[in-house]
Amino acid sequence: MKTNLNIGSHLIVAFSVIILLLVLLGLAAFMSTENVVETARQTPVLLFIGMLWLLILIANIVLAIVVIRNINNGITRRKQAEGSLRESESLNRQILDATNEAICGLDMQGTTTFINPAGARMLGWETQELVGKIQHKLLHHSKADGSPCSFEECRVYATLKDGKVHSHEDEVFWRKDGSSFPVEYTSTPVFEGEEPAGAILVFRDISAHVQIRTQLIKLTERLQVMPKNLLVAQVEKLNKQLAESRNHAEIASRSKSVLLANMSYEIRTPLNAIIGLTRLMQGSVRPKQEQQLKKIDASVQHLLTFINDILDLSKIESGKLVLEQSEFQLSTIFDDVRSLLKELIGSKDLIITTDLIKIPQLLRGDPGRLSQALLNYAVNAVKFTEEGTIFLRAKLLEEYDDALLIRFEVRDTGIGIEPEKIPDLFDAFEQSNVTSTHRYGSAGLGLAITRHLAQLMDGEAGVESEPGQGSTFWFTARLGLSEAVIPAARSAEEMATETGLLPGHRGLRILLAEDNAINSEVAVALLTGAGLVVDTAENGREAVEKSHATAYDLILMDIHMPEMDGLEATRVIRAMASASASASATHKDIPILAMTANVLSEDRLACLNAGMNEFVAKPVEPDTLFSTIAKWLPLEQD
Repeated sequence: MKTNLNIGSHLIVAFSVIILLLVLLGLAAFMSTENVVETARQTPVLLFIGMLWLLILIANIVLAIVVIRNINNGITRRKQAEGSLRESESLNRQILDATNEAICGLDMQGTTTFINPAGARMLGWETQELVGKIQHKLLHHSKADGSPCSFEECRVYATLKDGKVHSHEDEVFWRKDGSSFPVEYTSTPVFEGEEPAGAILVFRDISAHVQIRTQLIKLTERLQVMPKNLLVAQVEKLNKQLAESRNHAEIASRSKSVLLANMSYEIRTPLNAIIGLTRLMQGSVRPKQEQQLKKIDASVQHLLTFINDILDLSKIESGKLVLEQSEFQLSTIFDDVRSLLKELIGSKDLIITTDLIKIPQLLRGDPGRLSQALLNYAVNAVKFTEEGTIFLRAKLLEEYDDALLIRFEVRDTGIGIEPEKIPDLFDAFEQSNVTSTHRYGSAGLGLAITRHLAQLMDGEAGVESEPGQGSTFWFTARLGLSEAVIPAARSAEEMATETGLLPGHRGLRILLAEDNAINSEVAVALLTGAGLVVDTAENGREAVEKSHATAYDLILMDIHMPEMDGLEATRVIRAMASASASASATHKDIPILAMTANVLSEDRLACLNAGMNEFVAKPVEPDTLFSTIAKWLPLEQD
């Protein structure tokens, strides 16, 4: 690619030189006449042609400079995007290495393709000793009683044969030293396109659980003949063991939360750079490259959705997901979902219809989570339907004094679901067909999340389907009736502020505190492109110094920065403004917006407690960034 660009630039320069020589030769011949002025009067056409050639030459040279500069900029941005991708791959490897569960990969012959350090330690091998070896011969060659276990009857490798997920907790694996331990494992197929390519095996040592279970069985047998005083002692001992097990489980849960939070942060940071650089390059490249950039953006968005789903599922399972309560119009949610689906349909021959049956206009509940649940169903419908209709409906089931029970449905005309697959369909990472994960691009989390959200809203979820006849996914939710007045139609200025900056915002000065150079470059390009003046700070201490010296209209503050983090910098800025009697109103009331990859609810709360006004999550969506900034920026008066 680089060679082709160099050749193109050389051809432009060569062409410019040839034109220059032709013009100079023409002028020399023309100037050789005895009386140039007289000749010019007699032949004005020649002078016009000469001037035209000069203009063409100048335009060609300017074009060459612009083309070469754009080519160099494109190469630089592509290298930055490639670097961010490599960084993301490295972070994924670090996350895999950091987990305490054993994870390894198998090819179709049962050969180990990779294994993480936790798995190697559990088996007593070095990582390099396992990679490239037939795994069955090393860790699953015998049953718990010592009798041989053949490759054909090995349930670990059943996944390689039938392409299905297999989970068991009644077998043993063998260590390098010849000892065995009970395991709980799940073997999940891996596909390249629609062809099976191997499996991912996740396992963990359950010796402690088996030991407690064995003790409980023995204790039950002894209870029949045990004296009362001994029985009390045994019960107290068992309670102590159960308390210790509960403490260990709570520690493991906290560790899981920390791991997920770190994983989210470490992945979101490079994703922000990838998305930003990709969108900056769009519109300045050839059509084929434009399509390639759109594919990169779509792939990154898919990964981001998966990360968000994992975080949501973790919060739901730990009981940390709390629903908000606010007024909203259900018709607005349906309109938003419909608009998003139109972008996903692409070339498919699909029609989207909506119907709200006897639903009051203004309700009270969590519109964000309600929209998420409905959108999970709707996106699935689009994925599994090539043509026909996607039908969205809300129907009033029951009405109380201050609440309603509403049934939401998404019906499609897609491939349908086999009856035996339906009972497990709402479990995490489950789908009606394992190959659909790879063909249709879904990890099976959306349905599980929707079911949990429905339960949080005092409802339930289900599906009605037949193979080849389409499906109807539904959930119910109990929502409050609102007595608030339906908001009046928004003005053109209010609608513009929700989607971007107004002309009156141009020229306002913003301080961007960001230590990541690529993320800073992307944010500066977006903000300056919108007409804002941007100063940058590489750490919290520099942000404090600059905010004290300059009256900024708004500060965008990253959280994780060297020397002083964003939370501490915000506290210092607020304290300085309060302590200074000479501080202007602008200094005291300056909006500070968090712009960070930390997206958990406790992270948002920490930002607000530090004195920040609002929170913008990375990867940053330009529309979200501008609409949030517009809420806090003052308007310049003419």
